Amino acid sequence: MTAIFISYRRQDTRLIAGRIFEKLETALGAGTVFMDIDRIPFGMDFHTFLDQAAQAGQAIACLKRAVSVAGFSTATASPLIAFAR
Repeated sequence: MTAIFISYRRQDTRLIAGRIFEKLETALGAGTVFMDIDRIPFGMDFHTFLDQAAQAGQAIACLKRAVSVAGFSTATASPLIAFAR
């Protein structure tokens, strides 16, 4: 069962999302965290699959790029946890 669905933008937060995924799966157990790395079956409509996976999760972690005041973007992520259930 998916406990946490990780939403991220590959261009900006792929690396930190991967580390968060690894840490959460280690702490919560295999199969409890969803990240689209290798979980979407071939031939399946990914929009539908992602929507179903997000609905099944107990929490959603959204990762976004942080932008400094000077306008330089950083590769860090600011996780936002939303408990949907």
